[in-house]
Amino acid sequence: MTYLQTGDVTHVYFACGLVFAALVFDVLDGRIARWRQKSSTMGRDLDSLADIVSFGVAPAVIAYGCGMQACTTASS
Repeated sequence: MTYLQTGDVTHVYFACGLVFAALVFDVLDGRIARWRQKSSTMGRDLDSLADIVSFGVAPAVIAYGCGMQACTTASS
């Protein structure tokens, strides 16, 4: 959202990079849980919540921010 205030594209690139970092950590989390043969109901629920935020909400916010910037520059 800082991109809307500053217009600095670096913020968008950083946010996109964090989505890919979330993918790496999500894969590692699953592998470590299987390697340790440990699981819990709360862990599964938290993993689902993290997936929703990382791969649903975050990309939607990035797309919204980029779209809003395009609208404000087009109307100016």
